[in-house]
Amino acid sequence: MTRLPAILALGFCLLALPRALWAQQEEYEIKPLGETGYVECNFDTHSFLSTNPVVVRYAGAVLTADQASGNYETGDIRADGHVHIQRDEQVWVSEHIHCNFKTGPIEALQFRTGHPPVFAEGQGLDRKSVV
Repeated sequence: MTRLPAILALGFCLLALPRALWAQQEEYEIKPLGETGYVECNFDTHSFLSTNPVVVRYAGAVLTADQASGNYETGDIRADGHVHIQRDEQVWVSEHIHCNFKTGPIEALQFRTGHPPVFAEGQGLDRKSVV
């Protein structure tokens, strides 16, 4: 009889495990900036397209751009026009950025970045991990 509480506790833990694992999965938030904008999503291909200002949030990173397209299953995003990516205090700024929010690489022809008190700018960014 003393094993019954242990078995019940184990049962409750096994029931709670899928919910705990599900809670750890990150989800994208993709929405237009402004009242007149919109984002087209294709749920069959897991892709999105916004030809107007947009904000994309994933795993603590925030991307804003004049327009963006990507695949929210693979994490691959291409953004154009006033692109800003922020994660914690690190900020990346460019006119054109190709990045992957899930695997981390970021590419830009010209960029500015900073983490106070150090800031830099350059050409030909090919960073293996940003998020």
